[in-house]
Amino acid sequence: MAEVGNENVLKHVVESFAETIALKVRQLRRHIPKEKAKTNTDLTGAFIEELVRGFLRGWIGHKQMLHGTFYFQEHIDSGEKPLQIDGIVYDPTRGPPTLREGDFIVVHPAFCSGVIEIKMTVSSTHDFEKKLWRIHSKCNRHFGANYVMGVIVADANPTKASLCPKTDGTFIEYHDFSTILPRRELDVGTLDKDLLESYRTYTVPLCPIFVLFKETSDGEYEPFYPAIESMIRAIYTLILNYGSPGKHNLNLPVASPFS
Repeated sequence: MAEVGNENVLKHVVESFAETIALKVRQLRRHIPKEKAKTNTDLTGAFIEELVRGFLRGWIGHKQMLHGTFYFQEHIDSGEKPLQIDGIVYDPTRGPPTLREGDFIVVHPAFCSGVIEIKMTVSSTHDFEKKLWRIHSKCNRHFGANYVMGVIVADANPTKASLCPKTDGTFIEYHDFSTILPRRELDVGTLDKDLLESYRTYTVPLCPIFVLFKETSDGEYEPFYPAIESMIRAIYTLILNYGSPGKHNLNLPVASPFS
């Protein structure tokens, strides 16, 4: 699935995604109005989060989005507490889980294609990326940093929330899943001791984060097209492509109508 000439082959996919979410939210408004005195923002948020999750499950094909933890010898030897992970992308063709009950799984990361954690909102994009990096740092021999992704459904200012500051005063966008840079160049606030060393030594892409919608003061959700398109490209280029090199390529530069 590459670009065709100068055509952005994802343009209509991105538009359809945004339009479908908008249509479903309008249907929800019949039962949960958006007026502050009558609404429940947590319910609305949970509904939209489930809509996004449904799209992702469709895009990753036979792979499954589950929650639980990774379990492997290196972790066992470390004596550290297991991480609770939402959005483990398990590939049943690569190997069996250690334990599974419904959508809960304990599994070796070698049998997975990455992680896609979905949050309705977060208080800090920087802290969310550090959480994703911590997940990656526990299983970095199995997949790269940009295979551990985050999706934020909505933010009041997605443009600002998508900016990761660097120590030289410039920024890299969190939805940039391919640019490789030294992590020591990131200016993301205080680091816990277990992250300090990896920030000094690693030169890798970000754990990308995609902020999909702007939540307006009147309760509407406006699509943030650059992040939506980048999310789809990342899923097809990395997650779906994991273990099948060259099968998908949506990481080609293109003049996007959404930027």
